[in-house]
Amino acid sequence: MRAEGIIVPSRKVDWNLTTDIFATYGFKNPAGKTTLSAGINNVFDQDPPPIYNGFLADSDAATYDYLGRFFYIRLSQLF
Repeated sequence: MRAEGIIVPSRKVDWNLTTDIFATYGFKNPAGKTTLSAGINNVFDQDPPPIYNGFLADSDAATYDYLGRFFYIRLSQLF
């Protein structure tokens, strides 16, 4: 963006789309109900868009996830 020969930084932030998938399976047993969950967050390992008004970072950690793709498994038991 230009204003009378001076380059003015743009405040436009590119779009960011991340995809998460998960599955859950629950079953009853003598001890109660057991639930097994597994998933992948940020399946395509999408980087956050750059934001050039941060003090020490090039994006917004409160809005975007810096961790990248990660997998998880969770087992819970309800008595």
